[in-house]
Amino acid sequence: MDDKQEKHLPYYRLLDGIKSANECPLCILESESLHTYVDGILYESVNDFGIRADLILSKGYCARHAEVLVSFENGLATAILYQDQVRIFLRLLESLANTSLRAASGAVLRYAQHAECPLCRYGRELREHFVSALAKGLEHEEMRNAFKSSPGLCTPHFLLAARSTQSEAVLSFLVETERSKFSELLQELETLCRKHDYRYSHEGFGREADSWLRAARMMAGRDDSPDVRRK
Repeated sequence: MDDKQEKHLPYYRLLDGIKSANECPLCILESESLHTYVDGILYESVNDFGIRADLILSKGYCARHAEVLVSFENGLATAILYQDQVRIFLRLLESLANTSLRAASGAVLRYAQHAECPLCRYGRELREHFVSALAKGLEHEEMRNAFKSSPGLCTPHFLLAARSTQSEAVLSFLVETERSKFSELLQELETLCRKHDYRYSHEGFGREADSWLRAARMMAGRDDSPDVRRK
């Protein structure tokens, strides 16, 4: 099988994402994919039995993904999805009326036990997909060249990619590229700190001005908040 036959749409989507990213490309791709998925739920699937059943088991979305949901400002779709959750919570409240403290404690404990947030599960699947695609894609020079010009991976994505790859050459490439990216970042942080000293304040700020923000995001990764965008 030649090089072109091994490449499919996911490869080129990942390649484009790496080329245009201004921070960890996998963070951006995951966030965009999750937002597309939520958009599909809100505009096409609010009455889907599987979607509703998942939400009943999880008692709704987690706080982080509820914020993603409301960022779309689709009041009707959100209202449809959350009717079930409000009804279930009201049944709990009704069961607590005129009951003993011990019985109430047991009922509250049972209510607090719930399945994983469906969007957390989907996000984990996205992460595994993109990390696997990257590990395989980096076997190709085209992908490696694009990755060298990107900001590199955040630490959570790097650690997962390092564990996932079966290629010593890919692992070596990832390690060396990340060392280069994080060495540059450290230099920028040191420069930023130095220029806050009044003796060097006349130099003005350059690229290092937002290094504090990039450092925080590269160490922790980005969440699924609606402000994750390519710039």
